Amino acid sequence: MFLIVAAKALVEIALLAGVGRFILGLLAGKPKEQNLFWQMLDIMVRPLHKTVRAVTPGAILDSHIPLATNTLLVMGWFVLTFLKIEQCVNGAPGVCS
Repeated sequence: MFLIVAAKALVEIALLAGVGRFILGLLAGKPKEQNLFWQMLDIMVRPLHKTVRAVTPGAILDSHIPLATNTLLVMGWFVLTFLKIEQCVNGAPGVCS
């Protein structure tokens, strides 16, 4: 149960960093690369973008990689949430208290 909760927390942090990076990029406009907060969020999600770029076909544009990353994170979040609920329902008494 601990591993599921820890993995879910990491996915949530990465997902929020990706969404925050997107929103801040919209608000900051073109000079977003010079924004300190955008750079911090970019550092958090850059390894995920590189991983998704490595496993996706070359036909996918680089500008679509953040969307693909967030889509995979949302799918992972749903899977982990389902596993957590399953553990709570089928687990021993007191597991989810």
